[in-house]
Amino acid sequence: MATGSEWPQTRMLVEEFMLLRLREHGVRFVQLSRSGQLKMAANTILDDSRRPQRLFARGPWTLWDELESVGTVPTQVGTRKCSLRAKGKVGDR
Repeated sequence: MATGSEWPQTRMLVEEFMLLRLREHGVRFVQLSRSGQLKMAANTILDDSRRPQRLFARGPWTLWDELESVGTVPTQVGTRKCSLRAKGKVGDR
């Protein structure tokens, strides 16, 4: 689930090591993002492949967009409801 806040180094390492392994073994790798802030917003499929070439770090809506719009910052402890909404609910659908 692309939240738009991944570290550039994380993306680079995933592309260099993980995607290579996924391609070698033909593992289906689906990359998703939320399409908007509203709960009813659909998901966007960024990539759906057994030969992924790149990691999509962001989609049309990011977790950061939401945090910025309400003037808050990501939480580091507790329930992390923002992550559940940006990642968990996307994957559950």
